[in-house]
Amino acid sequence: MIPNFLFESPQADQLRGFLKDEVYIQAVIQLPLSVFKNKNAAKSILILQKKSKDVKAPEQVLLADLPSLTNKKAMEGMIAKIESWFLEKKTRSIIS
Repeated sequence: MIPNFLFESPQADQLRGFLKDEVYIQAVIQLPLSVFKNKNAAKSILILQKKSKDVKAPEQVLLADLPSLTNKKAMEGMIAKIESWFLEKKTRSIIS
């Protein structure tokens, strides 16, 4: 879990450098703003994978903005998009 503004902080350049050297960013999933009391408290889920010779970067990083948890239809659509990303983008980077 990271604050939504993490990559805008004064230390963002250092963080980006560390991430670039050590891990592959797999996904950033922004949680709905409705679950937080104010937008400054909003969080996202950052999914990382440690670099190694057997691991490749995903073809495309998953960027998802989750809808309201009470909107069942929108949530089902988002889950379908995430599953599609995993099958199309992530799986290819594992196989190739």
